[in-house]
Amino acid sequence: MSFQSGQLLVSVPAMEDPNFEGTVVLLVEHDEHGTTGLTLNRPLDIPLQEVLGELPWLKEGSVPLQWGGPVMSERMHLLSSSPIAPDDALEVVPGLHFGGGLEDLRRLHEQEESVRLFLGYSGWSPGQLQAEVDANAWHLLPVDMEEVFTTSWRLQWERLMGKIDPRYRWMRDLPEDPSVN
Repeated sequence: MSFQSGQLLVSVPAMEDPNFEGTVVLLVEHDEHGTTGLTLNRPLDIPLQEVLGELPWLKEGSVPLQWGGPVMSERMHLLSSSPIAPDDALEVVPGLHFGGGLEDLRRLHEQEESVRLFLGYSGWSPGQLQAEVDANAWHLLPVDMEEVFTTSWRLQWERLMGKIDPRYRWMRDLPEDPSVN
C-alpha cells in the first residue's frame, strides 16, 4: 500500500489505542523518515485567545483549535487552504498547506481562507503505519477537502465509516444531538 500526503486515515471500530479510537487523521507528510498527521475530529474546548492571547484581528470562535495528536502537544500547527502557501509551509496537496506562523494565520484569516490550528500532531516511525494498516487498524481514503475543514466533527468518524463499510451505514444517520433521537 502506498501512503501519500492528503490521504485520510479512519480508525477501525475495534481500535485499541485510546489516542486514535474513533478518529479521522489527515496525513500531512509521508517519507523515509516516517509519517506525520493531524487528527481532524477532536476539537478542544479551549478558546484560542487563551493560548495565543488577545489579538485584535481574531474574533472569539472564528478559528477552531483542535487536538492534532499525542506528539509534542504543547506546539501549535497551522493547516490552511489557500492558493498562496504560507512561508515555510509544506504543501500537502495543491491548495492545502501545513505550517506557517502567526502572521500567516492573520493574513489567511483576514482573507477568509479556511484555517485550522492544532495542538500536537500524530506521528509514526518508518514502517509503523504500514504495519498498523496491515493489521487492519486503519482504513485509508483519498483527501476530501470538505472533510478536512468540516465543522461537523462530532459525527465525522461515523459518517466516514458509513461510507467505507455498508455494515456501518446506519451511523451516517445519527443525530448530532442524541437527545433528539
